[in-house]
Amino acid sequence: HPAKEGGDRPVLFTDSKFHNIGLPNNRIIFDLVGAPFVDLGLGGALNDPREDGRFKTEHLRNIDLTPPYMHNGVLTDLWQVVHFYNTRDVLPHCDPALGNLDPGFATECWPEPEIPETMDSSFVGDLGLTFDEEMAIVEFMKTFTDDFTCP
Repeated sequence: HPAKEGGDRPVLFTDSKFHNIGLPNNRIIFDLVGAPFVDLGLGGALNDPREDGRFKTEHLRNIDLTPPYMHNGVLTDLWQVVHFYNTRDVLPHCDPALGNLDPGFATECWPEPEIPETMDSSFVGDLGLTFDEEMAIVEFMKTFTDDFTCP
């Protein structure tokens, strides 16, 4: 995390780096011509295909208050986020014609990655967590929510 030990800034719980974790396309989002929308992320901003699909890691403060999750809103709750990190490479691929609209989405299958060419496989996909461990992480993430309200 970025906060310095003994500093007065709150911990953000992020590495502030750009990653392509292999998220699927969100079939609910369409571009102007009706084709499935693909956000190239950092690669689109830099016009560099080597960076396609990379998005900045968001902080986790108040994470429970900000669904849907990920750059394209494809994951609807925190359990899906944790389950994706845990099982992206374990579950089979969903029906390509349905993608995240497949009835088995997130429980029985994951769609193909939106941009597989630059996907990072080093820390996502097969964590070996049980359901109870996934739920414990979700509950822990909920503790990052504060009770601050704007005046």
